[in-house]
Amino acid sequence: MESRKRALKCVFVGDSGTGKTTLVNLCLSNEFTVNHIPTLGVEVHPIDVSTEKHGDFRFDAWDTAGLEKFGGLRDGYYLAADCAVVFCDLTRRETIPSIERWYRDFTRTVHPDKRVPVVICGSHSDVLSDAKKNKEARELLPKQIVTKSDNVIPFVALSSKTGHNVEKLFETILKELLRDATVKVKPFLRPIITNVERLDEAPGFHR
Repeated sequence: MESRKRALKCVFVGDSGTGKTTLVNLCLSNEFTVNHIPTLGVEVHPIDVSTEKHGDFRFDAWDTAGLEKFGGLRDGYYLAADCAVVFCDLTRRETIPSIERWYRDFTRTVHPDKRVPVVICGSHSDVLSDAKKNKEARELLPKQIVTKSDNVIPFVALSSKTGHNVEKLFETILKELLRDATVKVKPFLRPIITNVERLDEAPGFHR
């Protein structure tokens, strides 16, 4: 008999082309797909995660559009969220200052009495070839967002191309949500299949 999964609404936000949809596709199909098709409005997909001592979770990933024209719809997507991930692209510095706006828009919408964990995610970690570059990328994040009430907001640099830190992202969310630093997520990614659908001159290219 399948164990009961705890359902969590997790909202993915960030500028268009920062890798939200690519990460969802990787988790669902184990395929890395390069495409240029921006999300319209929102798409919701289940991502199942198992832990060593806290049981099974189903993240209902709300993959929201990063395009400005969909801004008026987002408040409704944020309601009743259990957690959120704010995406930026570590190879496109212009997406990093936007973290503050996305964070502010999300946190002002959720109930002020509800503790809702937020994790900052930097995509394209495969381009960061060493720890020094990773540290430099971390230092680019807005200081007023990284630190809130003397608590550092978690940051995870990952790659949907290599799978680097994908499971760590969900582990980090659960550590915050469960307030348990010992949470361990069981590996769920298989060898990644690359499925290239690229239009190099098209806007919104992302990993």
